[in-house]
Amino acid sequence: MPSPATPPPRSILLLDTWKLYFDPSGARSPDQLPRNWRDAATAATIPHVWEQLRPGYDGVGWYRRALQVTSADLAAGGAWRVRFSAVNYRADVFLNGHFLTRHDGGYTPFLADLTPCLRAGENELLVRVVDPPRDRPVEGLQSSHPLRQTALPTGKAGWYYTFGGMWQPAHLIRTGPVWLEDAFIQPRLAPRSIRVGCALSAFSGDAPSLTLRHTVTRWRDQTPLASGETPVASASPALEIPLPAGAPLWSCATPNLLALHLELGNADGAVFDRRSWRFGLREFTTDGSRFLLNGAPIHLRGVLHQGGFPRTLVFPHDDAMARKDIRAILDAGCNLSRITLRPASPAELDLCDELGLMVIAEPPIGWIAHDDEIDRRCLNEVREMILRDRNRPSIVMWTLLNEFSDTVYFRRKNPAALIKAACELGARLDPTRLMTANSGRGMGANVQGNGIFGQGRPPVPILDEHIYLRNFPSAAELDRRIVSLGKNERGLLFVSEFGTGGFPDMDRVLANYTPEERAFALEDCAQMKNYRDEIAGGWRDFNLRRHFPTLADFFRALARDQAEMVRLEQRALRLNPRVAGYVITQGADASSEFGGIVDLWREPKLVYDVYRSLNRDRVLLLDTPGLHFAAGARVPLRVVVSDVTGAPSACKGRVELVFENRIQWTADFAGAPGWNASPLETQWTADFAGDSGWSASLLETAITPDRPGQWTLRATAGCGGVEIRDEVTLAAIAAPDFAGRRILLMDSGVTPHGNEPSELALALGRLGLGTAKFANQDNAPDLPVVVHLRGRDRALNYFENQKVLRREVGAGRNAVFIDCDLACLHYFFGTGAPREIYGNGAFAGNMGFGFSPKIFPHAGPDFQIGPAYGACYPRIHPEARDVLATGAEILALHAMPGQFGRPDKIEWGATLYTMCHGRGRVWVCAFRLFEAMQTGDPIALDLFARLLHAAQNEI
Repeated sequence: MPSPATPPPRSILLLDTWKLYFDPSGARSPDQLPRNWRDAATAATIPHVWEQLRPGYDGVGWYRRALQVTSADLAAGGAWRVRFSAVNYRADVFLNGHFLTRHDGGYTPFLADLTPCLRAGENELLVRVVDPPRDRPVEGLQSSHPLRQTALPTGKAGWYYTFGGMWQPAHLIRTGPVWLEDAFIQPRLAPRSIRVGCALSAFSGDAPSLTLRHTVTRWRDQTPLASGETPVASASPALEIPLPAGAPLWSCATPNLLALHLELGNADGAVFDRRSWRFGLREFTTDGSRFLLNGAPIHLRGVLHQGGFPRTLVFPHDDAMARKDIRAILDAGCNLSRITLRPASPAELDLCDELGLMVIAEPPIGWIAHDDEIDRRCLNEVREMILRDRNRPSIVMWTLLNEFSDTVYFRRKNPAALIKAACELGARLDPTRLMTANSGRGMGANVQGNGIFGQGRPPVPILDEHIYLRNFPSAAELDRRIVSLGKNERGLLFVSEFGTGGFPDMDRVLANYTPEERAFALEDCAQMKNYRDEIAGGWRDFNLRRHFPTLADFFRALARDQAEMVRLEQRALRLNPRVAGYVITQGADASSEFGGIVDLWREPKLVYDVYRSLNRDRVLLLDTPGLHFAAGARVPLRVVVSDVTGAPSACKGRVELVFENRIQWTADFAGAPGWNASPLETQWTADFAGDSGWSASLLETAITPDRPGQWTLRATAGCGGVEIRDEVTLAAIAAPDFAGRRILLMDSGVTPHGNEPSELALALGRLGLGTAKFANQDNAPDLPVVVHLRGRDRALNYFENQKVLRREVGAGRNAVFIDCDLACLHYFFGTGAPREIYGNGAFAGNMGFGFSPKIFPHAGPDFQIGPAYGACYPRIHPEARDVLATGAEILALHAMPGQFGRPDKIEWGATLYTMCHGRGRVWVCAFRLFEAMQTGDPIALDLFARLLHAAQNEI
């Protein structure tokens, strides 16, 4: 054993300067490399992703570094190891031509022991790295992309950027003959104490007696809290360390960090190793309907952190960017970051520990194919993530799998077995934390029975929801999918994903790159430019300058759609008393997922202030089933207060209904919203009832906006010494007057010949609109024809009538095609019939604009179609450039970004357009008007009436 005069027991050297050789040939060992490969290698400073040196490169690369070791160093004995913090994806390590170790997995650390092959003088350390491409396998490794899963647990590495290389630091570690490998710190609050499980390496039973000396201090000022020493009798010694009753707890408001310092030595005073770990005293659990932090209920408000960063793709390129990222989350009123589908870099987690941001951590396991290796690979990802991060106080819960199921897209032989194995492994490695088995209820048949596990208690059922509504949702859909979610179900309701996409100002995003980076075509910079050019192309091709004078104006209009969607969904979440927490998708834009509340550079988007405002502790909400009603309709109204302070107070206020600046109705309300505080010691149980209690309805009544026009509902209340208020604008819409009007109807609901009436004709008749079948001998040229062809087999019966209609429109008749299968229009339009595009992608975001105020009087301030038209907004759109090629005028334009990788494009749809044909005119409307009219939707009725006015030359 070393004498007391031995130099410090552990030395660490950062290995940050390397040479990198890109090897498309894929040599398997150093002796297969070209003779001059060292001269062809490029200088590389670690950490980096090798795309910073060669954008778009996938496959094999070799890192080289020389290590100088003296004979005296070797004579001193001990162990020499390199700790690689993260290398993506496969790493083979060689020293002086000898193979040392292999590691698969792109996010977690591993060690290579240099000791057996180290020699005096210069040593050559090589790391062979395989970055699996998306388009081909390399050594059986291939990265996945959406709807094509592979057998690698790499999360979204292939969906965004297939990054490669040593993207986290590497250190040379020199220790004595025995050293501290690990320590797992398990805090207890009552009474204050920690249990420490240690792991020693190279320990042998015949070694001289060893001692572990411990000191616990505050982390910032090193104030001592406890100290002592323990004899070591095995390679896995355990310490029980009592702490003072006043030892500070870690929480979001007071993220007090402590430090455990361990010194391994012997009775003679020799010191063999010293190490320190940060930790925090905190407990995160649940009482079955709510989460609790240190025994007090806490409402979770967070962001989904997808892990995209500028320049370096997957990690902050400097400390300023890392801090800006975390501060943007905290300043949005959040207390949680769900870092999804990848273990975050240690630097990011350090800031979460220090700034008080709770974290749900996940391995990179989501959508994977089955092979003989996949279960082993997945369980290894779980093991290495937990072992790396289980001392961090910010990590309050593990989510072990994401949307993991057996569905038509993601085939698995036995997903339930892997879920079970991952949970059992997690519980063994970390008995202190909660674990969610699988995020995303309802993704497949094998997700049922998901729960919150851990802490040695029976599982609690969890309704872990991913909610993506199409733009734009109807009021009924918002109520069904969010407000009433979990109403008659058991389990804790946690919405771990919700939101929608919205573009940032792409010119502003691109301006943050240097001219050299833009010229070099860094992958993220190039992708942002592609999207910018796609949007600029649409702005130019569709002559949007008429409505948006600059491209920046158009970007603002696109962003307002996202802000409005999030406002609707977040209000609905605060209305639901069962919701124990929610996570917006997402914190920052990442690659092609533009769902961020901030852009790629962490600059706030328009949605940021909306999300922050509705994250306030106390929120007053006026809840009506939508904002547009038939004039005279009886409208249900609830006044709801959502108070998540943890100290709910009595609330008292007044609500008013205003029309033309005059108060038409008032009502007072009062109550005590919020939860009843639970005792510190809580017990789990499989049977429970009740809401999480974060919101309460203080008034339930009805109002009657009896005159057409805009009505204002506003309320003000005092709650806990704070004034809270809300205001919404309602539109009362007059019913269309169809009296005396007649149309000709071509409806695929009935055969083209015969006398039977269609259900649609009967429904229109009840509205006062006279209908007659359009026939090929019709002699009423002054009446417009309304065409509704759904279902290809039935609608094609009308192909002869469509040819007749084409002739008659050419002679001067007008026609309106409403919600028709586009393939059925071929017999009218011929080869000019537009293609279909699917425009119902929820997360990508659907952005709709109506450019005719006479047809779309309820559009938003920048022509946004918006939620007013949610009940009738289409799922299928005619391709806009096809429509433009016919010379048509587009009255309503739809835009949807392509999602999850290349090509970087926008899909443009012509949701409503009109064109001349001969002496007549046609309108093609993709809105689902008749479907919505059957439910009495006033907007659908209004839009239908306006189209008829247009077809009868009244607009």
